[in-house]
Amino acid sequence: MKFFCLLVAAASAQTCLHTGRAVDAEIVAPMVRAVDAETHETYVWFQGNELNGGKHLNAKCPTCTGGATFQFDVKKAGKYTFQADLIAPNNRDDSLYVTTSVDRGTPYQWSIGVFTSWTNRDIEGIKDKYFPAGTHSITLKPREDGTKVRALKVTTGSENVCFKKAQAPKPKCNTELAADAEIIAPMVVRDGYVWLQGNELNGGKHFNAKCPTCKGGVKFQFNIKKAGKYTFQADVIAPNNRDDSFYVTTSLDTDTPYKWDVGKSMGLSTVWKWGDIAGIKDKYFSVGTHSITLKPREDGTKVRALRVTTGSNTVCFKTAAAPPTNTGSVNAPSCTLEAGKRICSTTVTWTSTSPSACIYLEPTGQLFACKGLGTHSQVAAWISARPLDFVLHERRSPASLKLGSAVAVRALQAPKKSAKPTASPTTAPTGILGHATCKHTICTYTHGMTLVNTSRKFHDKWHCEKVGNGCKCVCHASLKCALRHHHTTGYKKTITHC
Repeated sequence: MKFFCLLVAAASAQTCLHTGRAVDAEIVAPMVRAVDAETHETYVWFQGNELNGGKHLNAKCPTCTGGATFQFDVKKAGKYTFQADLIAPNNRDDSLYVTTSVDRGTPYQWSIGVFTSWTNRDIEGIKDKYFPAGTHSITLKPREDGTKVRALKVTTGSENVCFKKAQAPKPKCNTELAADAEIIAPMVVRDGYVWLQGNELNGGKHFNAKCPTCKGGVKFQFNIKKAGKYTFQADVIAPNNRDDSFYVTTSLDTDTPYKWDVGKSMGLSTVWKWGDIAGIKDKYFSVGTHSITLKPREDGTKVRALRVTTGSNTVCFKTAAAPPTNTGSVNAPSCTLEAGKRICSTTVTWTSTSPSACIYLEPTGQLFACKGLGTHSQVAAWISARPLDFVLHERRSPASLKLGSAVAVRALQAPKKSAKPTASPTTAPTGILGHATCKHTICTYTHGMTLVNTSRKFHDKWHCEKVGNGCKCVCHASLKCALRHHHTTGYKKTITHC
């Protein structure tokens, strides 16, 4: 029973998120999700008016609807500081309204300042703010339309705060999210959409352009209750003319693939846009189970959902079985500095079931390695005395799910070599005692003192010193009436008396 409890505790620890992604928050229009066309990171913003000149549509309406609400549990009452990861590109797009559960949802203005790249900043009014134990929320509401937010995190007391993912609204029967469809590699899911990701990151090459029959795709299955003609649409992003196409197959055509040029049929777009799927407009479907598969052709083309427009009351999509949860672990021992060196090397080893797993460093947020599925190792040759955490994430984003526990690594000082102690003088008799024992000169050794008794009338040339627990005197013409003192500490000193 004790072992079972430990497993439950470990699982709970992994689900405590100290960072809340904006895409996992509760999003209420006019705030919407969006994808950066260059970095492919997902964020939340109030988009429409920036496209029309950056007018401040909501600037005078702090109580209007809309916002991104981040919910979190506070385990221990206390003062906490929260930061937002955001972009405020200019002085016409650099503010939000903020509300918190402890202020009963009363909004106030947060003027952020200008940041053209993703930057973490303390949320105004939530620095060292007292939160009682329990469930709380922070809502960022629209004020200026170009202000983007990617995540929230707690800095002080992070071990006591766990963010909660908002429950995704259940799609209607006639609409299917791509993330709930059957996904076959090299297509992968990321931030709620599906794409062929790798090659766009290497210059947008058309990796799969000449292989319509190759494996891979996102397969949407659905039931037709009544035979007839139906039109299907996809919610897609086709950012440029090198990333604007899929291959399409349907169960009606025995899965024979054909090219769908998204850019030509519905126009290029860096924001999500619904459009008819080529070849599936007013297409006849018989009663029964059918499928539509979007296969990889150009790697930067993204799909978020499929829906039926005509005859929607007689079509119902089927959600694919959920894939197993990704797991992983990382190991990296601390290293020891060599003399005169400030850095040392360690080998980081990790394993993961995620095909897009990456390791990031905390607290810097720097990417260390992305090698995906399997077991890998890589040398980190720059470990210093400053502690660093190696953290394995499910995908190429420090805000993505952490797999396993973080591993703290730092450079250790080499243990100082202890100096060899000075050898104590030997207590054995010295070679000079090899002379003959004196007939008229004797000595005694008591309590660390040596006393010599001799008579000058015999003119002895002697040498006396402690031997064992006693004392010995030897005589020879070459000697000089010398007394060798033996101290209890082992110290010796010789003094001549004639």
